[in-house]
Amino acid sequence: SNSVDSAAMNHLASVCSGRSSTIHLKKIDLRHCSMNGEQEAKPLASIVASAHLTSLILDGNIGFGNLGLSAFAAALPEECTSMTRFSVADCRLEPGCAVALGQLVHKLPKLDELHLEYNSLRNSDVEVLLEELSSHHLQHLHLSKNQLDDGALDSLRRFLSARRPLFLSVCRSLFCSFGQAGAVPPCYIYIHSNRMSEAVLDGIAHQRLCSNDRVYD
Repeated sequence: SNSVDSAAMNHLASVCSGRSSTIHLKKIDLRHCSMNGEQEAKPLASIVASAHLTSLILDGNIGFGNLGLSAFAAALPEECTSMTRFSVADCRLEPGCAVALGQLVHKLPKLDELHLEYNSLRNSDVEVLLEELSSHHLQHLHLSKNQLDDGALDSLRRFLSARRPLFLSVCRSLFCSFGQAGAVPPCYIYIHSNRMSEAVLDGIAHQRLCSNDRVYD
């Protein structure tokens, strides 16, 4: 938990991109660093590209928000094939970030793990995101503690039915009938702290046991 400003990010970007640089970063963890998304987004994207990062964690930077995500996605070069993990949990992403999310995952074709929990994404944002992710080989998708409800179920089912395996986390959302209207495709699902009845949970568990998969509630 330190403070990282744009000057520090620009300096790190110049060091990483220098021809004589001996720094070989693979992972950067900037959790709770009081980042102002717009100001640090461009040098951060430069670091991702020049250092061929595999993992970038920005959790808890509440100043990042939609503007930071948009600026970062726009500054990323096409086809950043090294990045496999990107995490912006608790970064105050709000409704309307779908375009930036779509642009981001389009530029990260090898993305394996995406953390978006503890934000304010709504059904429409997730629908656009899942459409863009349909051509990815994503293995972990974390959407817990967002503003999702049963309106997102159709999009989630279509997405899940096209891939296996997948770890999906949707804890602490507003789902009441996940798995009630039609079978949930096989995957690993964390769904605890939703508003589902005991009968619905029993139904999901039965589906998973029959297909040798797991549900955690």
